[in-house]
Formats: sequence, structure tokens, C-alpha cells
Amino acid sequence: MGAGLMLAVRAGGDPDADAPEPAAGTLDTGAFAVGVARSWARAGRDVLVIDADAHGTGLARRISAATRTGVPAAQRGLPSLIAARTPLDKRSVPAHCWALPADGSGSVLLLGAPGHPAGARRSAAWLAERADAVAALGGRWAVIVSMPGSGAEPYAALTRAAALQVTLSPAAGTAPPGGLRGVLGAFWLRFDPDPLTLVYASAGDTESPRPASAAAGLPVVGRLGPVSESALLGGRARRRDRAALDALGAASGHLRRRAELSAGRSLDTASTNGLPWAHRPADSPPEPPRTDVSASAATGARR
Repeated sequence: MGAGLMLAVRAGGDPDADAPEPAAGTLDTGAFAVGVARSWARAGRDVLVIDADAHGTGLARRISAATRTGVPAAQRGLPSLIAARTPLDKRSVPAHCWALPADGSGSVLLLGAPGHPAGARRSAAWLAERADAVAALGGRWAVIVSMPGSGAEPYAALTRAAALQVTLSPAAGTAPPGGLRGVLGAFWLRFDPDPLTLVYASAGDTESPRPASAAAGLPVVGRLGPVSESALLGGRARRRDRAALDALGAASGHLRRRAELSAGRSLDTASTNGLPWAHRPADSPPEPPRTDVSASAATGARR
């Protein structure tokens, strides 16, 4: 499966758990997805972030607060797309997205989930039923699907459709704490090391998301230290955020290359009736940002 570049971002932990809050020291999947999208946009990619949230964690509202940008989920997003009863394709999606602030020649669109848990569950299930259509959007954008929480459903179908699955798992830091705590450490005041978030990558067609304890066998593509959610979502970055943002940029590059490779494997296998994949060149450069998309999301511009 996977008709294009699609990345599924999942939280580590027990796959049978159903909690919207990330584990202690772990980045929220929605903030991570937006951070990766902004990094890819700086590299010239057009990116579509889909908030497949079954818990109502309110990614659109949090982006609005971080960037001082109007992103009211009630006006655009999955609720308006579902109500429009149009096919889930590259022609219908842009009118229901918010354009997020992005640097570089690329663009970032957000297809947000409703903030109310009941609506969020319905929209996540609606997306899961159309997992192949979500993957097909990867032919127009680099698609990043954020799936907060670790419940197996309704995320399993979306995970299988993705070219690459990313799992965020907490880890104990090994370096001394930074900032003021590092200064205080010189006076024999001891603190626990800053927590880390390990970014694991695996093929998206695995049977189920792995818990953090079982992710050790997967390749680690990034180690991120503490970073404010606001900086990931496009707000002002503090000094202590910069190292984590640099690490995120490096991890984003690894993820893009892995996702493109995985998408190439999937497409080539489909076109050769299951014969082994052969080397193929990287995807061609993305289409330039569409002016009609910018116009449709003009009210989402920075105030």
C-alpha cells in the first residue's frame, strides 16, 4: 500500500492503552508532525499534515495559540470535509485546510481534527475507512498523519497505508541537565539528566504499532532533547529549544529519505506484480505551491 510519500507518527507505549497524553518526557505526536512538516517545507516540499486524533487534543487550537494565527477548527478541517460529502482527493482537500506559517519555498497545510472527543473519534474512524485515499494524497503532497495516543484502532489501517511509521518513545537522558540546572550543578546540586525522545522508524505495513519496550530493534533516526511545544508549532523558539530543533531538522531529513525509499519500494512492487524492488531515482521535485490553496486559507495568515 502507500501510493506516495506518507508518514504515520505514533506514540510509543502499550498498544492496548488508550490515553491521549504522551508519556513523560515524550513529545506530543501532533507537535512533532508539525515540526517535521515545517522542516520539510524549508527544504522545498509541499506538506499536508492530517490530524487523525481520536481523543480531541486540539492541535488546531494549540497551533493558533503558539503562532497567534487564526486556526478555528470549527471552520475548516475534517468536520467541514466530512460534511461536504466530497471524495477525499487532492481536489477537495485544500478548501478544508489551514495554511500554516512556513519558511522556505515549500508550504504546510493542516487538515485538523475536531477538539471534542466524540467528534474526534468519528473523524478518525472516517479517515481509517479511507486509508488508501489518504495514502494516495502522497502523490500531491508529502503527507504526515499524526495519531495521538496508542490505541490500536482506528489507527491500524492508517499505519498500514503509510510508507513509513514513526514511533516516539521516551528515554532517560545521559548528558547533564542544561541551562540553569547545569550552572547549579557546579555547586554540587544534583538533578536528573534532561529526558530524551527517541524517534524510531519502521515500514508502515507492520502489523501493529510497537510498544516502547519492543522498539529497541528498530532503527533510531533521531534523539531529541527537551523542546517547547510552541517552538515546534511555529511559535518563538527559546535558546534552549535550538539544539532540539537542529536535531529535529536532521531527523526530518532522515525520515524524508526513508519515506521516499519506502514509497519507491511500494510503488515498484505494485508495478512489477510483487517482484523484488530495484533501485529507482528519488521522486521528482514537488509541484510549486498552488495559489488557489493560499487564497482559500488567506484567513489563516499571520496577523
